[in-house]
Amino acid sequence: MTFPSSSTNNLDLHKYTLARSRLRTPPRAPVPPRHYVKHHSSQKYSRERDAETTVAMAPTNTAAVAAVAGNGASNDLLDRINSSTDLDAAAIAAHLDDYTQQRIHDMANSTCGEECILSWHNLEEIGARVIAEALKKNTNMLKLNLGWNNLRAAGGRAIAEALKRNNTLHELSLSDNHLGPDGCAAIATALESNTMLHTLFLYNNNIGTDGVKAIAKSLLKNTSLTRLSLSRNHLGPDGAIAIAEALKSNTTLLNLDLGWNEIGETGAAALARAIDPRRSITITYGGDNKEEEITALEGQLRQTTQQLQSTRDALATSNRTTAVLLLCLVSGAALAYGHYRQHL
Repeated sequence: MTFPSSSTNNLDLHKYTLARSRLRTPPRAPVPPRHYVKHHSSQKYSRERDAETTVAMAPTNTAAVAAVAGNGASNDLLDRINSSTDLDAAAIAAHLDDYTQQRIHDMANSTCGEECILSWHNLEEIGARVIAEALKKNTNMLKLNLGWNNLRAAGGRAIAEALKRNNTLHELSLSDNHLGPDGCAAIATALESNTMLHTLFLYNNNIGTDGVKAIAKSLLKNTSLTRLSLSRNHLGPDGAIAIAEALKSNTTLLNLDLGWNEIGETGAAALARAIDPRRSITITYGGDNKEEEITALEGQLRQTTQQLQSTRDALATSNRTTAVLLLCLVSGAALAYGHYRQHL
């Protein structure tokens, strides 16, 4: 068996591929649309199209809906959302732009189509909670992108509750939402019972070791997830080891992104030892996962593959020896029977 040199971009050992993207800088995130400009000192938002008009983030008078949200979304939508949450309808109207409100309306009525993109809309917790209520009712959407919305832990918990009830969503992006360990833990709990989600992006959420341990635990029960992105999450060696332990039992995950996580040689070696060489899986590394870590992983993969080859050869030899012994035994038995017949 021959192995490609360490300078190649992909190392293919039997059926699993080590994608090496450490020399490639991740693409720059798109520039967010300026639906809102946040004023941190006052916690207020300005609609760009309304010039200098500023609305409070959480007005309490529901009668203000018509005045605040002179938009395409119906008051009926806001009232229905208000009835299913403790959010004031006027607060929703003030915080969500027209496009977002209309998309949520379509989502709740299962008329949004198979894909909904709401990235870069500054949804925060209030938006996440409204979307979660709509997601619980949706019956046709397959893909939802909520990336770059500053949902934080509370928003993550709201989406997690929706995932426990939604039975159609296949792909979800929660990238760059500051979920932290707590928000990630909530998502992980939802994964334990969700059987429809195939793809989950959790890029750059600062989930740390505690968050990834929760994800690893969920992988022991989840049987649907095939693609998972955990890049830029400060996982460290302990986080990689936790994932490695989960991969010993989980057999459905096919694509795992662990780039920019400083997994160290210890984490890399643990991952290599955990993966059955007969299994098909792509693990992507990059960024600050250093050269020596990748080299350590490659070395462990080679060693594991060679051990498997040796075991296979030994079994083949053993089988041949067993076959010869059986042939001798059968032949001996036949001769003995022949002699027995002659003496009858």
